[in-house]
Amino acid sequence: MNGHTASSPAVTTSPAPFNPRNINNSWITRKDVSGISSERRLQASPSPSPSSAPVGTVISHSRLANGENGVPADLMATDDDFGWATVAIGDWDENGVGDFASSARGSNEFHIFLFDADQDVIEVITMSPDSDGYGYTAPASNSSWSIGLAFVGLEVLPGHPGVLGARFLVGQLTGEEIFDVLVSRNGTFSSTQRYTPTTPGLDGEIDTNYAFAQSLASADVDGDGYQDIISGAKLHGGNFQGAVYILFRNASNDVTSVTRYANGENGIPASTFPVAQRFGSHLAWIGDWGDGTNVLAVGSDGS
Repeated sequence: MNGHTASSPAVTTSPAPFNPRNINNSWITRKDVSGISSERRLQASPSPSPSSAPVGTVISHSRLANGENGVPADLMATDDDFGWATVAIGDWDENGVGDFASSARGSNEFHIFLFDADQDVIEVITMSPDSDGYGYTAPASNSSWSIGLAFVGLEVLPGHPGVLGARFLVGQLTGEEIFDVLVSRNGTFSSTQRYTPTTPGLDGEIDTNYAFAQSLASADVDGDGYQDIISGAKLHGGNFQGAVYILFRNASNDVTSVTRYANGENGIPASTFPVAQRFGSHLAWIGDWGDGTNVLAVGSDGS
């Protein structure tokens, strides 16, 4: 299914009013097979928050739910588990306001929300294994496709110069599978690639039945110019201590090597994570801490 869409306003070039979803001093990079073709800088206008407000004060907020703030009244069904995983995706429609996506694992979907400067939703793109271009057999309704969701980046769609698509990693509970998908604004998949515990490069590296693919992040961890996959496995170990895997990829998105972080592995002391810690339940790539050291934040929902 392709979900609900609404017309998007024309892209403006004037500075956007401040709101929490604006992306300050960031860049949209358009890439094609020959490399970077153009870049555009986004600059938010200054915050109007009172100077006397304490640091960390929330200056505005909004809720996304059926029938609220531009969300269609029938978008989420009963037991959708909407909001299970959420990711910021930059400014896909290039209107100066950041957009984001959220999974609804109960219905094997994720929704992409594009916003205007008033924090209202102006377009919703719904993706599922039933969307055109998926390329694989749609899983059963209880497979929790989209239980894991990570944003990889915005890039030019093949064969469509100047048209941006959004690339995601999607985790599926059944089979512990990960899908690398490139999505277009019309709600179709431009490309998909599947990773399973038996995929070349992963075979023998991933212990199954440990919740692999349920939490995801994307980053160029080794600095080779290609986005790698980071996956939690919170049930790893004899007593659910947990683990995190990094799947290093090449230019073809094939996995070339795998590194696991768990008790007693790759610099982690043997007794770091106690019984039922579930290390790896949530992931957030922070990047350079400011001293050349890359940082990954890892949740442990057992503690």
